[in-house]
Formats: sequence, C-alpha cells, structure tokens
Amino acid sequence: MSARRRIAVVTGSRADYGLLRGILARLKAADDVTLSVIACGMHLVPRFGETWKIIEADGFPIAAKIDLALDDDRAETIARGTGIGVSGFAEALPKLAPDLLVVLGDRYEVLAAAVAATLLNIPIAHIHGGEITA
Repeated sequence: MSARRRIAVVTGSRADYGLLRGILARLKAADDVTLSVIACGMHLVPRFGETWKIIEADGFPIAAKIDLALDDDRAETIARGTGIGVSGFAEALPKLAPDLLVVLGDRYEVLAAAVAATLLNIPIAHIHGGEITA
C-alpha cells in the first residue's frame, strides 16, 4: 500500500471556493489523500459573512485559517495583508506538512500562499480544466 499524499488546498473567497468545491470533494473521497483546507482572506472577514462556515458546513474541516487583517480594500491594506499572509502561511504550512499545495486564482491571498510554499520547498499545483496539475 502506498503512503497517503498530504494535499493542502487554499481558498480565499466564495468565488474560488465555488470552483474548488468539486475538487475538494474528490480529494476528500480519495483513499490515498489526506486533505487539508486552508481558509484565508475574505472567508474570515465578518462583513463578507465569515464564509469559512460554509466550507465546514459542506463537510470540509478547515485545517488552518490565515487572517490577512483585511479591514478595507485600499492598496496599502492589501499590500500589508499580503505580507501578513506570507507570514501566516509560513507558520501554518510546516505544521500541515503538505506534499502539495493547490491554489486557484490570481489574487493576493494566493500570492501569499505561493510565496511561502516556494520558500518552504512545497510543490505548488494549479487547477486547469477541473484537474490538478503540478
């Protein structure tokens, strides 16, 4: 029997979560995968409904929450939040020890996750055509 692969998936908003949901379901059902969901960005902001609760209600326990301290959408706040995100991912990823980090999108939350994963030598995969590619 082969070892289970540890796969972490980052979601930062309802928009990317909607696209990731099917892949999350397949990963969760896979016999050879241990899934970790990382919620960050807009999922954690009260004025956007704390949508991390929807992820858990859908049956995907959240392994880590990375708060980017987003209290407005000014460029300065987003730049600061990206730095906070890199730090948060740098702390969370070694604890989760994923064999692969899956990201979707081109927003600052994903940039923060990708920067931390790259510096921690964690391979990054992206979604293309509904499939994970490394």
